[in-house]
Amino acid sequence: MPIIAIETDFIYKPSSSRYAMMMALDLLVTELAVRQADRSRELLRRMKHALDAHRGGGERQPLGD
Repeated sequence: MPIIAIETDFIYKPSSSRYAMMMALDLLVTELAVRQADRSRELLRRMKHALDAHRGGGERQPLGD
């Protein structure tokens, strides 16, 4: 199914097609992560550990939001 986005000419606002493409990529990456659950879980655990150490925050912070 194609992604249909209505654009505006307001240059200071991110385009709706950009958000639509980010959503499509997020869905694809999530599907890949689910299919490779063991490998993905370890990679995400290591990434979260590195980000927590870099940010100096608690362990309950979201991974990338």
